[in-house]
Amino acid sequence: MSVAPGGVLPSPRIRRALLAYAITGFVEFATWLAILLVAYREGGPAYVGIASVVMLVPAIILIPIAAGLGDRMPRSRALALTHFTTATTSALTGIMLLIQAPFWAMLIVAATLNVVVGVARPMHFAMLPLLAQRPGDVVSANALSSSLDGVALFVGYLVAGVLTDYLGDWTVLLLCAGLMVVSALLVSSLRTGAAHVTDDVPERILEAVAGLVALRRNAGAITLLLITVVMSVVEGANDTLTVTFNDQVLGLTESGAGLLAGAYGIGLAIGGVTIAGLARRRMLAPVVLGGALVMGLAQASVALLDTLGPTVALLIVIGVGVSMIIVSARTLLQRSTDDAVLSRVMGVQEGVELLGLTFGAIVGPFLVGLIGPSRAFLPPGCAGRGLRPDHVCDHPGPRYPHRPEGEGDRPSLSGAVPAAPAAVRARATGPPCHVAGCQQG
Repeated sequence: MSVAPGGVLPSPRIRRALLAYAITGFVEFATWLAILLVAYREGGPAYVGIASVVMLVPAIILIPIAAGLGDRMPRSRALALTHFTTATTSALTGIMLLIQAPFWAMLIVAATLNVVVGVARPMHFAMLPLLAQRPGDVVSANALSSSLDGVALFVGYLVAGVLTDYLGDWTVLLLCAGLMVVSALLVSSLRTGAAHVTDDVPERILEAVAGLVALRRNAGAITLLLITVVMSVVEGANDTLTVTFNDQVLGLTESGAGLLAGAYGIGLAIGGVTIAGLARRRMLAPVVLGGALVMGLAQASVALLDTLGPTVALLIVIGVGVSMIIVSARTLLQRSTDDAVLSRVMGVQEGVELLGLTFGAIVGPFLVGLIGPSRAFLPPGCAGRGLRPDHVCDHPGPRYPHRPEGEGDRPSLSGAVPAAPAAVRARATGPPCHVAGCQQG
């Protein structure tokens, strides 16, 4: 495990959690692309969109519910159980591909796999504060997690493309099943405690719901949520766009599709390292704005290309732009949410992102059919360029006694703290707003 950005070496327990997270990320992306390549062979871009929706819709509904297991038992145990279940469903999907089971039957099992592997992400981020031992541990772990997302995406997509091309799609699923057993063993050895749940948990959950309702009066939170949703829509559309662009414009095989899809992951890895320092700064609104602009410009520019090298370069830039938003958003949510409901809140965030991915999976094939595989990159790029977080301001987040000193009092984006209890929010103070149009108080 490399040194975290800023020179802080994570503790051994966090390193183990991050290694398991990296393996899980590889499995998530490799299995996802393998199934989409199967769908493309079955029915072209339309089937890619259909397969994406079939796998994402159950995840949107079930992940926020299933993630609550992390609040009802020791989080390491809940995560290990999730990993073992992922291994089982991945193996079953691989066997169905090997015996050439009907496509739609295989897709149902693949949808189950996507739900289970998706639960691991919110559980991982809910577990990190319980593993932190020093100030900065959670921020560093978040930044490393973002970098590992990028590496896992690139390696997972590339390996999935190569294995599908030369050995068969079923090998991807069986390899991932074995890797998830390793991941389960890693997290089961962490032995974290249960969440800090007290007798007033129902009251805290009601306060969290009331805070979410209050979002309609908070321009900063609405703007940040809009940016996150648009980012997810672009990501969902890109699954179809890159696979189709690879085949119809570049004329490459499945290995090329894996390289194109994985280039975005290189950008996430680069961005996760370079943006980690910015995540500690007081002014985060410019980071969000910069990420949206970088992603939008690079996305739209892909429409002008017809060669592999420049396309890969622009997809890397898109990943960097996305990471500028991800690191800040995840850190903020951990700071501002009561630990008793943190797994559920992280699950809700995952569900919102999946909703955007689902809409993108519908939009992608529609754009390809309407304006072609190259020009289809233009509308998502224009959407990214049009985002302006004019109502996002910065202030320190609240402190929590169960987290290391300093983890909850760093600068954060306002508007995303509604899930914290009112008594905790009342202790948070902030500097004057530096963004036009933002109202504090």
